[in-house]
Amino acid sequence: MDFSAWLVSIKESYHAVISWGSSTQNQLTNLAAIAGIFTVVPLAKHLFQWIYKKWSTRKLTHCLSPYFNEYEIQKATQYFVPTQCQNVDPAQSNEPSRTYALASKEPLIPFFINKVFLHPSSEKFYIVLADSGMGKTTFMINLYLQTIKLRNKELQIILLPLGYPESINQKIQEIKEKEKTILLLDAFDEDVEAVQDYQSRMTEIVQLTKEFRTVVITSRTQFFPSEDRLPNDTGIMRFGGDKGEYCFHRTYVSPFEDRDIKVYLRKKFPFWKFRLKRRAQEIVSHSPNLMARPMLLAKVEDLMSNNQSYEYSYQIYE
Repeated sequence: MDFSAWLVSIKESYHAVISWGSSTQNQLTNLAAIAGIFTVVPLAKHLFQWIYKKWSTRKLTHCLSPYFNEYEIQKATQYFVPTQCQNVDPAQSNEPSRTYALASKEPLIPFFINKVFLHPSSEKFYIVLADSGMGKTTFMINLYLQTIKLRNKELQIILLPLGYPESINQKIQEIKEKEKTILLLDAFDEDVEAVQDYQSRMTEIVQLTKEFRTVVITSRTQFFPSEDRLPNDTGIMRFGGDKGEYCFHRTYVSPFEDRDIKVYLRKKFPFWKFRLKRRAQEIVSHSPNLMARPMLLAKVEDLMSNNQSYEYSYQIYE
């Protein structure tokens, strides 16, 4: 090889090295950009969700004042897992999360919005029953929120807690355009008059609300002496196509299933809190029947804070 050919070979090698270095740098830059996207997008998503939830909470607080404060609304909406309903009372079993697997279930909020609120129904009165800690009030707040999101001018929705110290009777009587109004009455079992005589109080509520488009009432199942004493007949007659008497359409809130618990933990503990999430999953695995109640599942962070190990359900229950 002569000298000139050798110089050409050196030059080509030099350009090859430069080209390889430039290509490698571009690849590293691209990888860094991709990694940045995968990091920023989830953070941006969580930031947007946080801002939207703050806005929704303040709007709801304004609408539901003075009955519910901002803390109560945020607690009910922040980690909300869609409520399921069923046609069989789960409280009849010692293990509600494992029994009645064949019970007819469906999402409760879509049931009311799609099958009751937006379409004419042969029923007017609905009662939603559940055991303690099953999320009845949480359901009602989220049902209210999802309904006002429809922005349907033909519908008006009002949520009133029956356990509120002031008289709810007067509030109901003051509502205008009752025929266009969906009335949500929460916690019949906390009504002072109902505690004294639930039958007379239910009759009074039915008479007060008979002009409303739809009435939804929640109550603790065990508030009634037995299943055959649950509200059924209303004494209000139908006129028009369907003759006869209005009856209470009865449904039960379903306990959390494994997938519901997973959804809650995923909302409660984002991906960067994977160690806390793993710890929470360990606690849940030792007491699945207790954690089938949303109120108890919401306490999982408290159980984690004391650094105690749990091997049996009774330890968590204590």
